[in-house]
Amino acid sequence: MSPNISLQTLTGTFNGERTELRDTLLTESLVESLGEQPGSSILVLSLQTEGDIPEGGVEVVINSDIALTDYFANLGRTPLTFGAEVIEAVYNDEGVATGVRLLVNSPNALLSLPLENKDEAETDGVEQATFSLEAGSGYTVDADNSSSTVVFNDSLDDLPAIDAPEGGFPEVSLNVNENQLVESEGNTTTFTFNVDGDVPSDGILVYVNSPSRGALGEFDVFNAEISGSTTPFPNFAASGFYFKILEDGASITVPAFDETTNPEIEEGIVEGVQEFTFEVVNGPFIFG
Repeated sequence: MSPNISLQTLTGTFNGERTELRDTLLTESLVESLGEQPGSSILVLSLQTEGDIPEGGVEVVINSDIALTDYFANLGRTPLTFGAEVIEAVYNDEGVATGVRLLVNSPNALLSLPLENKDEAETDGVEQATFSLEAGSGYTVDADNSSSTVVFNDSLDDLPAIDAPEGGFPEVSLNVNENQLVESEGNTTTFTFNVDGDVPSDGILVYVNSPSRGALGEFDVFNAEISGSTTPFPNFAASGFYFKILEDGASITVPAFDETTNPEIEEGIVEGVQEFTFEVVNGPFIFG
């Protein structure tokens, strides 16, 4: 049976201040001009695959109804990916780049597209773009998650005010069912996220972080079993991740990453016992 692939998006604008606020979430919205605020606004295209991916991967096309160069930065370089490789850009009939062809080789794959931070804020108001996973050979497309529409805002000052719902913003708690992982045994732990309050139809963007830089690299995130959420997206220090909770009780089951499988790591190196702490960081519209 062919693998079944779904597409979801994660959007956010992140703090770039070199303080304890670094990497924290400013807003779940995409913002074209940050003004004097250090940071970055990023669109993440998230692909989740159910079923076996054939050796050599699966080629897929994600297309859109916009010119990518009108919104995104550094498109002259290969965009950052996890669990997939960029093959080439996809062009419309006018020769404008509107999408990307990817080779998916992991059950959980990401493509990161940072917005161009414009020096002067535009005044044309909110704009929308729809990204779609096109049908192709060797896979089927999840009918319920084949496309996603995102919104671009001119500036941080133009973001609409969001009133707290009755009962307040939701609170998210994190539980771990196994706190001792052994790389050589391949045992797993499950991060479960419970939500006290309503989960919006488009989900809740959550930031999970550790005080240990590079902590996320100790887990085989892109072979994780994910339920009720999008694929985790690493923060800029690789100490934590962002992801969107789609339902109460969302979970991520993940093994420790076995460094012996990485040919670039010298054989015989022993790390010993390592300890990491993770926590849900308070965001604009959630409390951890």
